[in-house]
Amino acid sequence: MTRLHNAGVKVIGATVVSALGIYGVPFPTGDNGTVAEAGRQVLNGFIRHSGIFDGIAEFDFATLDPATGNLKALYLPNSQFTLLPWDYLHPNHAGYNAMGMAVDISQLAPRPHRD
Repeated sequence: MTRLHNAGVKVIGATVVSALGIYGVPFPTGDNGTVAEAGRQVLNGFIRHSGIFDGIAEFDFATLDPATGNLKALYLPNSQFTLLPWDYLHPNHAGYNAMGMAVDISQLAPRPHRD
């Protein structure tokens, strides 16, 4: 990260979206996804609060249904909004659009020139 910053490259972190929508798909840990969800929460906490990124793309907040802990129904891959096969993990087209809209493009502006 230091080398990137020294080269004038901005690094934008992105939070990880919920994977609780993979109901019926066995997790390697044998649980229902709670272990993976706990790890996702830790990782997202690091991304948000570590201070190593120049900006954050809040994909989690953009797609999360706080009532279920899953993706918002509109963004579920098995919704009526996509004809693609789904893996119950990646969002549908509407979800990816929401993720794109969550990127604050002002974070991508060049750094001020250093002499």
